Amino acid sequence: MIGFADVLTKYQCLLQALIAAQRDPGHRGSPEGGLAGLTESERLEFFAHTRTQLEKSTFILLIASIEAELARDMFSRTKGKKRQSKLTDQLRDLEVTKVGHVTAVDIVTVWQRHTLTGKGPINRFKAAYKYRNWLAHGEHWTWKDGPEFEIDRVISIQQEL
Repeated sequence: MIGFADVLTKYQCLLQALIAAQRDPGHRGSPEGGLAGLTESERLEFFAHTRTQLEKSTFILLIASIEAELARDMFSRTKGKKRQSKLTDQLRDLEVTKVGHVTAVDIVTVWQRHTLTGKGPINRFKAAYKYRNWLAHGEHWTWKDGPEFEIDRVISIQQEL
């Protein structure tokens, strides 16, 4: 899995390419060939839809990279170490009870009991994770659990954790 910074860099490059293609449809690498015959409003709708899909895909990848980092952290805290802290003990218990099914939300819930980070960042991550699940599995129905997330919110969540 590529890291958070790598996903963000790729997103920014693709976004800049998309913006350039929208401004100058005739530039090299533009998808104009597939857009021939579209009206200006259809072309704008295409670019808006493409940008939305790019942002949603990036959101899923950013949350997945945070999830991977949480799993790596849990693994490094629990493997081969004897009683180190209550946090480590509870993460180890989580591994035993959830055998292969530990989610990022499970991990941050344990963290929430033992960290000074506060509930805010962890609750924001949980909400973002719920939105990620909706994007991945239920986008065909309406999102009703608050505002849709934007890339900037994921960046601040990652920095807070």
